[in-house]
Parts: sequence; structure tokens; C-alpha cells
Amino acid sequence: MWLLKLQLKHNCIIGNRCKQFNCTSSGYPLDQYTEDGVINYLHFEKIAGKMEDVHAFLEDLKNEKNVTRFEANKNTVFFVCKARKKETMPGQLSLAAKKVFHTKPVFVDEEGVEHWEVSAWSRKDINDFIQFMKRKTVGLDNFKILKIVKTGTNDLFFPQLMPKISKGQKKALDLAIKEGYYDYPRNIELAELASIMGIAPSTYREHIRKAEKVMLPFLQEKSFFR
Repeated sequence: MWLLKLQLKHNCIIGNRCKQFNCTSSGYPLDQYTEDGVINYLHFEKIAGKMEDVHAFLEDLKNEKNVTRFEANKNTVFFVCKARKKETMPGQLSLAAKKVFHTKPVFVDEEGVEHWEVSAWSRKDINDFIQFMKRKTVGLDNFKILKIVKTGTNDLFFPQLMPKISKGQKKALDLAIKEGYYDYPRNIELAELASIMGIAPSTYREHIRKAEKVMLPFLQEKSFFR
């Protein structure tokens, strides 16, 4: 198995908004279909940033003239974008190439630069894919190969089910995130969170620490960037 890590930037409805609203995005191209001569691209994205910036990002994306379907839940969005050129969405180009597959979500940083990790069975498939992307991506402004290595499947990332935590632990963790416990500077203290949740501070502390003990090693092991 061969692994390719690369960066690229182009005129993109996600990347442009990441830069405009100072957000990041992690997502997958899902599929595409043609209807009445128009190509429809299906996408999933999870937007990160300040809440007000994420909201502005999603509202702006929702009003994009080429977005025909839009469903958002907090900072996660599924949408369909229409176009007449297959090269409009490079994520779908990787699907079109057939011989490569995403091993991580595509990460888009605050400058609109896309960070890709894909794999293929042979080095030739990787080389062909690189030329395919360079040739086919419309408005390509930046294309940088970071790494090409032969590797085993143990070194590849694949989305996995998140580790299981109890309902109380999840509720405590969700509340802490919502109220800014993990912000810097911290917006709320643990005792206040316990009061909101209606439990003793010691119980809330136990919920949070058990949840963190399960989640943090998982996130560290499966981190997008190593």
C-alpha cells in the first residue's frame, strides 16, 4: 500500500469560506450524480472555529447559489453543490480516479489550504493520481506533495466508532464544551457546571475525568496530524 500526503489550494466554496470566516473544516466528498446535464456533488463537512464564525460560515454556504441541498446540525453540514464541470470539486476527482481512496477526512485550514491523505495499491497509481489532479483541478493555486511512502495498513487512518462513554459522562462533556470550560481563558468553572447539571461537583468531576480518560487517548492516537 502507498500513502500520499499533499496540500492544495483552489477556488473552493469551502476553502474560500474558511479563509473569510477564520474557520477550519474537516470533511469527505461523498458521491456525485448527473441530472439534466448538471453534476451534483454530495459533501459532508464539520466546521470548527468561534461559534459566531461557524454560524456565519454556514449561513453563507447555505445561501451559495450553487448549493441546492443543505442540512446543518450545529457545526456539521451535509450539502449538495451543482456544477457543469467535473473539475469544480477536487474531492470528487479522487473518487473519479477510482484507484485511490481517502484515508483521512480532507482538512481545510484558516488560509483555505486543503490537506489530503490518500492511498493506493501501487506507486504508479499514486503518480497517475498526482498528474490527474494537477491537470484536472480548475483554478489550482497551490499543489505541494508532502510525503509519498510505502506503508502497511496499520499506519493508515480510517474513521472508527468513537469509544463508548456513559450518558452522564457525555452530558457532562457536552455541557463543558458548550459553556466554554475548555476555552482559553476558561469561561466557566467546574462547580458552576455541576450546578447547571444539578449534581454535586465531585460527581461532575468524576464524569468529566472518566470521559476525558476514554476520549483523549483515542484522539491522540487517531490525530489527523502526527
